[in-house]
Amino acid sequence: MKVYDKATQQGSNSCQLNNGGCSQLCLPTSETTRTCLCTIGYNLRKNRMSCQGIESFLMYSVHEGIRGVPLDPNDKTDALMPISGTSFAVGIDFHAGNDTIYWTDMGFNKISRARRDQTWKEDIVTNGLGRVEGIAVDWIAGNIYWTDHGFNFIEVSRLNGSFRYVVISQDLDQPRSIAVHPEKGYLFWTEWGQTPCIARARLDGSQKIILVGNGISWPNGISIDHEENKLYWCDARMDKIERIDLENGRNREIVLSGNNVDMFSVAVFGAYIYWSDRAHANGSIRRGHKNDATEAVSMRTGLGINLKEVKIFNRGREKGTSICAKNNGGCQQLCLYRGNAQRTCACAHGYLAEDGVTCLRHDGYLLYSGRTILKSIHLSDETNLNSPVQPYENPEYFKNVIALAFDYSLKERGTNRIFFSDAHFGNIQLINDDWSGIKVVVESK
Repeated sequence: MKVYDKATQQGSNSCQLNNGGCSQLCLPTSETTRTCLCTIGYNLRKNRMSCQGIESFLMYSVHEGIRGVPLDPNDKTDALMPISGTSFAVGIDFHAGNDTIYWTDMGFNKISRARRDQTWKEDIVTNGLGRVEGIAVDWIAGNIYWTDHGFNFIEVSRLNGSFRYVVISQDLDQPRSIAVHPEKGYLFWTEWGQTPCIARARLDGSQKIILVGNGISWPNGISIDHEENKLYWCDARMDKIERIDLENGRNREIVLSGNNVDMFSVAVFGAYIYWSDRAHANGSIRRGHKNDATEAVSMRTGLGINLKEVKIFNRGREKGTSICAKNNGGCQQLCLYRGNAQRTCACAHGYLAEDGVTCLRHDGYLLYSGRTILKSIHLSDETNLNSPVQPYENPEYFKNVIALAFDYSLKERGTNRIFFSDAHFGNIQLINDDWSGIKVVVESK
């Protein structure tokens, strides 16, 4: 029980103005002095006011959130303020330059991100997902890729979730884990379908090849060794961690083979590999030398059977550049690097003009409504899975949209009008096809 009394909260201290100059926490130690402190995973700089995040640590996902621990097995502290509020968190990745962590949630069926200090958190993809699992960040072009084994395709978007584009949809069978090599222009993924495999393509989906197609069953985790140009994966059914040359798939080696293990994910950093093993000590994260992982040590134990992916947050990973690094490669929507100083401009909505960089609007498309969203599909090209126009959600105005009418005028974008009725509000509303100018035109009486 508390008594609300404004008069009791008077006075001042050195933290009152501008948080005392502290970048995170300001704690007054007297009427005139204060101490600056940092949240978990950050250290106070020499100026004793600003905070700097630690350079490298291990992240892992469990159903209920994302956690982080130091890379030293003997250090049992936390390295990340726990990210909570998830239902079934699986895939995780990061953008160190923005100090941002990305993850997929198969329970809420969405993709989200948060700053490492958790000063903000947002959902960036919330609709049109089947069973999204793996996620990978292209830190050079500013894109994210993810696998959807519900719809059997791989999508890409900008870091904020805009301009979603299906980059691969043909001949995929339950894609799961995913990794990207932005400097080389490579996209890697695993498949769990009738013919399990590990495949590679360019970041625009072209030049698809199978790197591993035999002696593999449930390829779960996948990780790139940027220092030695190796690709690692773990097989949850064959209980092995293996690696190959990422350029040609040769020199296949078994790094670790065990019994009574349940591996879900593997990560490579420096001289070590890290993996999640749900059968060891009620859910463990283990570490071993990448050339001989038999002498493994436990980073954490007792994490439960819901332990999923492991990833090393590492600022040193984000090296290199490409044609997509500056001004989005000149592309209006998406710049997809395909190696050898070449890039593909892609249009998530509309189609690519003859100049190869500009996106033009489609002359016609089929518009349809969900209860709280307007979506579109192509009229004739059923193989094109990308929306002709960007889906639109507006919870303030959309509660139960049930009827649509198009006032069509073949002019510039924004001149066509869409009328729709909402059974919840009992009204008819109007919006332009660039999703501007929404207003109610007929109210129920």
